[in-house]
Amino acid sequence: MYPTQKSKIIWAIDPSHSPEDSKQIINELKIWSHHLSCEIQPVSVFSLVSSVLTLNIDLSWNENYQLFAQNLMTQFLKDIEIKNLLKPKLLFVKTLSTRRLAKELAIYAEKSKATLIVAHTKNRKTTNPFRIGSFSETLMATAKVPVLLLNQKTKSSNKIPTILFPTDFSLKSKNALKNLIPFAKTFNSSILLYNQIEFPNLYMSDFSEIRNANSLNFNALMDEAEKMRQNKARKWQNFLKKEKISSKVITKRQIKYLANEIIEIAEENKVNLIAIGTNSGPMIQSLLGSVTKDILSEASCPVLIFHKPKVIRKHKPLDKTDKTTENHQKRASLKNKKDSVTDEKFIISS
Repeated sequence: MYPTQKSKIIWAIDPSHSPEDSKQIINELKIWSHHLSCEIQPVSVFSLVSSVLTLNIDLSWNENYQLFAQNLMTQFLKDIEIKNLLKPKLLFVKTLSTRRLAKELAIYAEKSKATLIVAHTKNRKTTNPFRIGSFSETLMATAKVPVLLLNQKTKSSNKIPTILFPTDFSLKSKNALKNLIPFAKTFNSSILLYNQIEFPNLYMSDFSEIRNANSLNFNALMDEAEKMRQNKARKWQNFLKKEKISSKVITKRQIKYLANEIIEIAEENKVNLIAIGTNSGPMIQSLLGSVTKDILSEASCPVLIFHKPKVIRKHKPLDKTDKTTENHQKRASLKNKKDSVTDEKFIISS
């Protein structure tokens, strides 16, 4: 964070939309800005390529495209009343790719050391798991800064007494929880840990094993899995207690699709925020999407997306005074030299 300035929230906006459609996100911005003591910077990304290809204009007009975009942003913001509103930032990129535009905003947010990105998504639930391409989807998949997403069903709340955190109790999820803790403390929130116990995946090498499938006690397997999850849950609750954060745990055996379960849990417990830690990678927008994107489209509360940090395992440094290690390194070095000579002789003789 800047030592002489407040931290800031990036407001990702499309100035071509009506400000009337932004009332929902404006209210949410005010809430988060107040609790996080952040300034708000409107940011919009424009494609310099699409201005020529999609509009019936000449190139001389395109030279003034940046001025046109600035005027568009000014018109959008003129009647919006938000405290701590910074001068808007316009990013111009020579690309037709929506994903590239979103990545540019994500990069800017990281470079400017933003605390949060707030965006609106019109994502709709669909059976297609490979629905890649929208601005908000790429933003949540690539941004290293946490992203707060709102859909058209989102209901804002001045307080966030309960945060729902779906988890598999893995080490990566534990690290993601650590990223959530500062937000929970800021809002004085309780964290609701939710875990779905999946049916066991059993691999059978041939059809003969199917005859023995009836001998498997699935209930016993599920009981054992449930006990293990509950033990982990207690440890997590103790961890949160040390952080002075109250918590509650819900573990349920798999009955429905995970996204539907999460939405139901959120509604039943009057959750004000769903926090999801995600992994990042080349296929993040497709493979992550089947659950996370459906939550984004159906949740009646804001959804906070942040990437699980990579787990860095510490290795014990070599002790330079350790004679055993030193001798081992010498033997390895001599062996490599010997192998090198052998290879050279083989090449010559052939």
